Amino acid sequence: MIKTYLYDHHTDTMHTNISLQDSNRHLEDPDNLLWIDAYDVQSHELHELAGIFDFHPLAIEDCLHDSPRAKVDDYDAYKFFVFHALRYNE
Repeated sequence: MIKTYLYDHHTDTMHTNISLQDSNRHLEDPDNLLWIDAYDVQSHELHELAGIFDFHPLAIEDCLHDSPRAKVDDYDAYKFFVFHALRYNE
């Protein structure tokens, strides 16, 4: 599943469920921020993301394989983060 969140700097508002096909229009302002939350994601969804945003193949591979470690990769045009949710165990 992919969820999107857009912070629009000009209007100081947060928008959810932004269409990925409209993302370039929203990102014309370099001060806007687009967050793409990909979890339980299918391979075809990741390849759609890669096609739209020209993601590095290693970033897509990291999404397809479980890893016990969080990480940050600094690519030329973007930052790639892998986070894991915290679990509370009583």
